[in-house]
Amino acid sequence: MPTTEQLRSKLLNKLKELFQLNQPDLDFGFYRIMHAKSEQVSSFIENDLLQVIQATFGQVDETKKDKLKQELDNAIQTAIDFGAPDPEATPKVIEARAKYDAIKDSASSEAEIYDHLYRFFERYYDDGDFISRRYYTRETPGKAAPFSIPYNGEEVKLHWANADQYYIKTTEYFANYTVNLSEAIRGLKESKKRNDEEIDLEDSSVPEGLKLHFRIIDATEGDHANVKASDATKRYFAIHKEKPIELNDKNELVINFEYKPTTDKARQDTLNQEAVALVINALKDFEPRNARKDTKMESEEEPQNTQKLAEALSEEELQNPVTNNNTSLQNDLSCAFVPFVVKDYLSVLSTLIPTDKDKDRILLTKYINQYTARNTMDYFIHKNLGAFLKRELDFYIKNEIMRLDDIENAEIPKVEDYLSKIKVLRKIAIKLIEFMAQLEDFQKKLWLKKKFVVETNYCITLDRVPEELYPRIIENKEQIDEWIKLFAIDEIEADTTCPAFTNPLTLNFLKVNDKLLVDTRFFDDSFKARLISSIQDFDDKCDGLLIHSENFQALNAIQDRYRGQVNCVHIDPPYNTATSGFLYKNEYQHSSWMSLMSQGVLLAISLMKSNGVFQCHIDENEYERLSSLMDDLGLPSNGTIIWDKKNPMLGKKGIASQHEYVLWRSNNEGPVYMQNKSIMRILSKAAVIIDKFGGVNDQSRSAFAKWISTQPDLTGGEKAYKFLDNEGRIYTSVAMGAPEQRKDPKFFIPLIHPVTKQPCPVPTYGWSRAPETMQELIKIDEIIWGNDHNTQPRKKVYLSEESKRQLSSVIQNTKRGKENLDELGFEFPYCHPVSLYKELFAALETENSGIFIDYFAGSGTSGHAVITLNREDDGTRKYILVEMGDYFDTVLKPRIQKVVYSEKWKDGKPVAKDEPRKSRKDTKNDLQEEISCAFEPFVVDKFGGISHCFKYLRLESYEDTLNNLVLQNEPIRDKTIAGNASLKEDYLLHYMLDVESKGSQSLLNIDAFNDPTSYLLKVKKPGSDEYIEKAVDLIETFNYLIGLRLVHLGIPQSLTAAFTRLPDPDLPQDQDTKLVINGDFKQVPDGKWWIRKVEGWVPKNPYSPNDGLREKVLIVWRKLTGNFEEDNLILDSWFQKNRISTLDWEFDTIYVNGSNNLPNLQKDGDTWKVRLIEEEFMKRMWEQ
Repeated sequence: MPTTEQLRSKLLNKLKELFQLNQPDLDFGFYRIMHAKSEQVSSFIENDLLQVIQATFGQVDETKKDKLKQELDNAIQTAIDFGAPDPEATPKVIEARAKYDAIKDSASSEAEIYDHLYRFFERYYDDGDFISRRYYTRETPGKAAPFSIPYNGEEVKLHWANADQYYIKTTEYFANYTVNLSEAIRGLKESKKRNDEEIDLEDSSVPEGLKLHFRIIDATEGDHANVKASDATKRYFAIHKEKPIELNDKNELVINFEYKPTTDKARQDTLNQEAVALVINALKDFEPRNARKDTKMESEEEPQNTQKLAEALSEEELQNPVTNNNTSLQNDLSCAFVPFVVKDYLSVLSTLIPTDKDKDRILLTKYINQYTARNTMDYFIHKNLGAFLKRELDFYIKNEIMRLDDIENAEIPKVEDYLSKIKVLRKIAIKLIEFMAQLEDFQKKLWLKKKFVVETNYCITLDRVPEELYPRIIENKEQIDEWIKLFAIDEIEADTTCPAFTNPLTLNFLKVNDKLLVDTRFFDDSFKARLISSIQDFDDKCDGLLIHSENFQALNAIQDRYRGQVNCVHIDPPYNTATSGFLYKNEYQHSSWMSLMSQGVLLAISLMKSNGVFQCHIDENEYERLSSLMDDLGLPSNGTIIWDKKNPMLGKKGIASQHEYVLWRSNNEGPVYMQNKSIMRILSKAAVIIDKFGGVNDQSRSAFAKWISTQPDLTGGEKAYKFLDNEGRIYTSVAMGAPEQRKDPKFFIPLIHPVTKQPCPVPTYGWSRAPETMQELIKIDEIIWGNDHNTQPRKKVYLSEESKRQLSSVIQNTKRGKENLDELGFEFPYCHPVSLYKELFAALETENSGIFIDYFAGSGTSGHAVITLNREDDGTRKYILVEMGDYFDTVLKPRIQKVVYSEKWKDGKPVAKDEPRKSRKDTKNDLQEEISCAFEPFVVDKFGGISHCFKYLRLESYEDTLNNLVLQNEPIRDKTIAGNASLKEDYLLHYMLDVESKGSQSLLNIDAFNDPTSYLLKVKKPGSDEYIEKAVDLIETFNYLIGLRLVHLGIPQSLTAAFTRLPDPDLPQDQDTKLVINGDFKQVPDGKWWIRKVEGWVPKNPYSPNDGLREKVLIVWRKLTGNFEEDNLILDSWFQKNRISTLDWEFDTIYVNGSNNLPNLQKDGDTWKVRLIEEEFMKRMWEQ
């Protein structure tokens, strides 16, 4: 039986785990914040909260206890003296024993409360997450604890374990993770210096840029990405024993891990210790991969040999031994350098950095612990942890502590003690719950916060770029190098239409190759500003949007801009299979996936138009769950498409699958039709043939029938349209028999043959149409007669541009997406074929326009399909692609650039056309043109490029938000709180994080709005611990917060002015008179004042964006100097000079940063025309 102290210690350790205080290695994200407050939190738990228990039960009054014992003994003796046969049964003894037992049991009550608190909180916490498992009753030795779920009387209830949690895990750290050891050592030394401690490693002994990489590699052949296990198996990170370490091509250390289930009774911390030992030993025994086995370099020869090798290389090659072209010398030199590199790693990673718990901890231990913890903890944030735990606490008390039978049979003192124990237990538990809820709610607030745009850039074809900017483009080496890399422009040779590539490029080369895309990331802000300001109605002209972000954050950020605007949401999410790479919490594979899907689908639905379509790819692994989720979220089903790939997956368990599914969801209940591209092709070919043979005659009919029968890409139904009537209309024939037996005799009246005048055969079930309708068809010549009356008449069905064919539930497409990427020259694990997406997108009734969004964009197949459709039918469809992987830059974005530049590719290079193609308009006037040319889009260059513009954004990540938090220490506040126990408790339980983090950059630092171009945020490089400080794009962020449709983004104006004060004889000499600008302000390159204008509009009703009602918006950003008078004089003068009045209705709303004295007008309710950007920014950023 554990003692009271043991149970108390056990509870304290659990609370430290709950409050994330027990892992000093986790100095990132929210753990860093909690470690900063660990002293206050620990003190509050141990010295304040748990003291309540001890004060109530832990200090038994021994004098009172001895007195009650004496009273009990006296009562027993009295009963014996009076001859009672059973002294214990006498009333006096029973009463005295009850009092004595009550105070005697109080010592055990303290231990019991510790035990109950531990048992209650322990059951809901699992590796950094609170899991919403609703226990119906307690577990017994012979029976597991049954669970309950929240039920509100629904006919059918969908529930999963994490339904009330946000899924926040990303694959950012999983596959690859990098640490810059040079920066790490510097950080350690600075930290030690602040604490007057020493570190046994000099800066000079750590090479600059020394990087350590962690990598997941396959455990077994064929186990794709090695990130899955069965539902019931826990997986762990284990060092790859056959190849624990290696050096990459840059001679940087890579530590290899496996992530796999294990049959051993393993613990992750034990596996981490094993990994540390194996890595250190491997470093000691390391041999270069290219070292000769028969040659060993003696230590005294190393400098000399290295020097000889170095002398053979140029200075530039020596500085870049990995990238130089002297392969043989490079290999030898790298081999010679390897012993020194490995020695550096061994020295740095063995650096001792002890903790209170682990005095022998080294730097390698810290980073291995960090790497494994990042991937095994913190998968969820609870949506309402406080309410959940309070509800569960009451349930726990009723079901597992309160026993009505015990209360009914107990004496009053016993009941009073029993209830006081419950009262104390609930009091302490509620305070702990409120503290935990503060932490969880704070994280939820950060998760739901609309994130900053940390980068905005554009890719725009040259035909949209003002020619006066061409010289700057020619001078930009980085841009030219990218064109060579992506488009192979250095291989363009001169012909009659295009000059050859030269270095430098010529203006004529740019003019002819006007579908090259300018990427603004290679240019300075002034170039970007001039380029974007040259495009009026920018949002209308922008064809696409790429967002580098976690998809929940991206969907949340664009809510106000695209609410109710999207025609099609199309996603190919991870299938939650062995090859999908989806990260899930052990034992919660399907529920983790359901939480990920539900939060994204819910946000995406709000972006859809009322008749929008949601297309989602999936396979059999999650099909039923996904379908149920869509039903639960209120998305009606239009059916499910089976994509038959005709390529069965052999070797798996059970039946070999050769298909996937596409769920088609929409509020539009009508039929779904296929694209009529083939119909247009048939109609145009018929026109060409009729014109060629001088009208409709036997020759043209025969030629048309022969042509249509030889087209392999037409379906059987399309080939049936092989007839031409006298007016040149295309038709087929269909039977007119009724599908079921007719009973009315009128449906059996025969039709009379127009030549023989004899009755024709009647269908077995009768005619499908009434006699009156049949006669009407005869009048308009839509009946096909046989040569005589022995042939049953049939009906003509004409082919027209309006002809439609309903989309089938089975699509057969054997093409592979890898072929599309191979042509473009990209490597990517898996993607769907463009042809499949084209077929799905073309079935939407969007009239060749509309917005398509894919928030699992992957390699960018959705964008590729949209661009290809636009190229084929001159459409104006737009795309939004969201992707968080690092292949956003290596595959997705360059893929879109390539598809824009050229229609066809081979081995990563564009394939030129034989001759420029004509536009559809020109071809329609030239019926002699072949059909293959008749419907090509208008393209003037040899590669079939299209005029295009897309914007790409990068958003602040959730981890960036956490890592930019700064807790402000205010000694006066802390002293005031410490001196008031009640205030201290209330502050710690409810306000600590919100108050102390206020003003952090990621939480909106209003003071930093004084200079809109210099709002800085530390942004972490994906997959590493390295940060770069970037200026947030406040202008773009604000545009999305208010849902602005951008019309024009002005060029920043840099201004200067002189001021003077007007004399005023009525004022004392020591009082300032009115300040005015002396003359007018002037625009100069480096002026003291800076102003930038943004014009656009927003829907008058954000939730009815398509009703046509708009509000014109003007946004004025300026740099403030701190001189209120001068700043606002400049602002007033700027408004006057630009002839903008705040008192008219040219603009419905005007936003300005910084306090101002502009005249204002009151609008509806309490709103005003002129508003502060800071106030609106704050309101919109935290809206949920």
